[in-house]
Amino acid sequence: MDNPIKITQQELDKINSIRTSYETITVEMGQLEIETLDLQERLKDIETAKSKLVERLRATQVDENATINQITQKYGEGKLNLKDGTFTKE
Repeated sequence: MDNPIKITQQELDKINSIRTSYETITVEMGQLEIETLDLQERLKDIETAKSKLVERLRATQVDENATINQITQKYGEGKLNLKDGTFTKE
């Protein structure tokens, strides 16, 4: 077996620098993964809120159509002035 050869301090420092770089990258990638998970959870919350708003929008549209139909049946075709609440037949 050959006798071990001692590398230079500069080479050892370079190797340690590379190892430190790998460790730093690993930690930062872990932090990014945690941030990604947090953002995915937030996105789920946003999608849930959006779905609820879409449901409210659809319900409002149904209510609007029903109200327009009621007014049309009661007063006939025409225009409604929302400022003063007057209805003018066409």
